[in-house]
Amino acid sequence: LAQSGCCRHVAVSVRHMKPKYKQVLKKPLRQGVALHGGIRQIRPDGVVEFDDGSTAAPTVIIFATGYLYDTAFVDAPPTGAPFCPSGTKMAHLFHRMFYAYDPSLVFLGITNDNLSPMNVFDAQSYLLARVVAGAVALPSQDAMLAEVATRAGDTTADRLLLGTPAYCNALSALSGFPGYWTQVCHRRAWWFLRSSLRRRPVKTLAFLVAAAVAAYAGGRGVSGLARRAMQWLRGAV
Repeated sequence: LAQSGCCRHVAVSVRHMKPKYKQVLKKPLRQGVALHGGIRQIRPDGVVEFDDGSTAAPTVIIFATGYLYDTAFVDAPPTGAPFCPSGTKMAHLFHRMFYAYDPSLVFLGITNDNLSPMNVFDAQSYLLARVVAGAVALPSQDAMLAEVATRAGDTTADRLLLGTPAYCNALSALSGFPGYWTQVCHRRAWWFLRSSLRRRPVKTLAFLVAAAVAAYAGGRGVSGLARRAMQWLRGAV
């Protein structure tokens, strides 16, 4: 909104500031976005009062407060195994897609922090299409539950991050879809390089170096270095 010039003033309210938020907000703040603390109240006249004592009179308020998963639109599973007991993480999904107790029920796109979302959604959609067409047979229920159990220690909200390539490749192994790096290198990288190098050559080269460091460090288990590279990438996008 600030960069496009659609709005004269843009204000962002963050109740609990975290390092990753600061990284994400670096670029908007340079573009003139005003940063405030949490919202204390919205007065009847439309003026917003923030916890830091400042005020703003916005024309439009966008509530970007996050959300919880709600599967109320689906009948409760007769097995008693809930789809999302925590509201933040789906459960009992084979490869984070197929409900293991009834694989005719499928959830697409529930993963977070994908690199990139389109790679993940392409791989998921292709696998689902192959299963529906009868070209791919899913394993037994026990095998699907065993795959679910391998992620028992994952307490994140279905975040993939540096696990995105391995996840996409696991789906591709079932469906025959091109693997993650084939997708990235053959279908997206050249377009990205051509367009980005023309517009921002120095920043694009720095982005590629940081991406390589993140991938290398993640593969070597150097989590601190990978995390720092990922933080830089988020701020650069």
